[in-house]
Amino acid sequence: MGDLLIVASKVKALAKKNGMNTASDFMPAFNKLIMDKIVAKCNIAKAFGKKTLSAQTLGHKKK
Repeated sequence: MGDLLIVASKVKALAKKNGMNTASDFMPAFNKLIMDKIVAKCNIAKAFGKKTLSAQTLGHKKK
């Protein structure tokens, strides 16, 4: 699977807090989703000449 970018126990705790369990295949799939999103956002930022990812890169406005 490789290294997890996320803290599995924190994700599982949040799911549990919301009344859900996590299947054994959830964490690897979620990790891949996150990795793919980061790479995509890096590519978008590079296309705009940026070298830093920010909340704006994710489509969030600064507060």
